[in-house]
Amino acid sequence: MKKKNKIIGTVSALAVSMAMLTGGVLAASQVSLDVSSTVSFNATGVYLKAEGQVKRGTSEGSLQNLTTSTSYTYTGYSYNPNTSGEPDGTAYSNTAMRDQAGSTAGWQIGEVEFTESEKVLQYAITFTNYSEFDVSITITPNVAVSLTGVTTSSSGNEITVAAKSGETPGTASYTFTMTLTNFSSSVSGTVGIDIDAKEKEPVYTLSWDDFSYSAGCGRVTVFVNDSEVFSFDIFSGASAGSVILNPNDVISATWENNNPEPMYISLSISDGSKSVLNVSNSNTEDSYIYPGGVNLTISVWY
Repeated sequence: MKKKNKIIGTVSALAVSMAMLTGGVLAASQVSLDVSSTVSFNATGVYLKAEGQVKRGTSEGSLQNLTTSTSYTYTGYSYNPNTSGEPDGTAYSNTAMRDQAGSTAGWQIGEVEFTESEKVLQYAITFTNYSEFDVSITITPNVAVSLTGVTTSSSGNEITVAAKSGETPGTASYTFTMTLTNFSSSVSGTVGIDIDAKEKEPVYTLSWDDFSYSAGCGRVTVFVNDSEVFSFDIFSGASAGSVILNPNDVISATWENNNPEPMYISLSISDGSKSVLNVSNSNTEDSYIYPGGVNLTISVWY
């Protein structure tokens, strides 16, 4: 006789907190999971759509969409959608995602079955970003206790959904997968998946190109908060690189010459419009407090 194992699922809005509980004594051939959900989603200024789909298969590589119930799919918005599902109004602030009618969208999955041949179940969410900026999504899965007979995995904890480019929105996906490994044991415990979406903070860097070897002696060195990040030695040159900068970082540079003959080497750090730091034989030390908001570039002359 074909054995079946059931999952009862409820996924509310975007942030998914799934509590898996079993009640009573289960038969050896059946595993039941009662899944309930809570929502925690911050959508301030974000134009993001989420589309969910329940999948099942013999392995992760053979998953198929479950279509026997309309509850196995979900669509939610962090903005007022038009009839095409695109933004037609203001993005919601600090609220759960909503359906097309504007009410809180609860994804009521209902009953989903594991079968002996199809023991992998997956919740897949595709994010579509209509914002003019990248959206950063942080995902924190939490397994409160060991789920005997079930293994869980997810596709990653940090997702960036690219900004809309012209008329084309950015997209990214997330999956949470459960695999039944033991049909004879009961399953109890909790699994939580907390998802938070917000505008991605831009990253600013101090960068430099390759500087090749040249005859002579000498060295220029750059520090960020007293840690060396760049050095150029006339004997060995320097390879291209970069470091991430944060507001109020202290950038400093030194110049030194161990050549008895004059050496005309200098270093400059520019913000793209002007030089903010310089060292040379006439100015052997300089420092600069980085204000944030711009990229900086190192240039060397010799």
